Amino acid sequence: MIKVLVTGYLASESGKTILAASIISALRREGFDSIGFKPVGATELWFKPWILEESRKRRLVVTADSLVLEKASKFSVQIQVLNPVAGILAPIDPSKLGWVDSFFDFYYLVPPRRLGLLRLTSCLGSDITTVHAINQGVQDKLADPIAQVIEETASHLNPPPTPITIRDLEYIMDEEAAAIADTCLNHLEDREVIIIESNADIAAPTRKSLESKLVIVASHSIAAVVDGERYSKAVSLRSIGGKPWSINSRDALNLAKAKITINLTPKNEPLEGYEPEEINELIEEIKGLTRK
Repeated sequence: MIKVLVTGYLASESGKTILAASIISALRREGFDSIGFKPVGATELWFKPWILEESRKRRLVVTADSLVLEKASKFSVQIQVLNPVAGILAPIDPSKLGWVDSFFDFYYLVPPRRLGLLRLTSCLGSDITTVHAINQGVQDKLADPIAQVIEETASHLNPPPTPITIRDLEYIMDEEAAAIADTCLNHLEDREVIIIESNADIAAPTRKSLESKLVIVASHSIAAVVDGERYSKAVSLRSIGGKPWSINSRDALNLAKAKITINLTPKNEPLEGYEPEEINELIEEIKGLTRK
């Protein structure tokens, strides 16, 4: 199994999901058993409200990024395995906080505190186990229609969500989520090439994702390609408590240095992705790893 990590240089909208999906599609066209993997991810409900309907339909919390990777992977992986830790971020109503900036910042500076719904899927041996949670500490901080639609979605989930506190959510996301996600990465070890998408600009979402042979850091107009071993060493030097998700990709890239950079062109419709010839250098780098 060859692992390639794709992360963002920017905190949001780096284009890493479409780049990752384009790489998967290009490799599959050439006959490689390539799939996507999103260890940890969350979707902003305010910008993508349709994600609740999709979650109700599937009876699982799903994220927008995982749906893109699922399609690129030709639906060859169960979505709860492809994206083991999935959440929906709820928009806080500042009027419920008395318009006090410090109260508002409490939720927005630490995104896990805004998780309205969370799914955790573990893959131990042949057993795939899913649990859902609903954030009982945030429901009364949401506009009534938002709180109602989250409650409605929760009623469709299987298994039903367990109420959880903000403190417990923070603990799970910082201490347990990465290890849970890595059980599903182990479950996929028979695949030829796994394209792992990080969340936001996190250097690496889990410890096993840091074992990638190649790292691609995506930004507007450019992608930096970094040797996986050099990147891993850089992250280990900079990370806090051995947690690669404690630093951003910029810190790691500054130390590891890019071996090559690839120019990317803007798209009128970002979801159209890149044609194979547009990312040929990336594909050749990955194919080279499969021959070693």
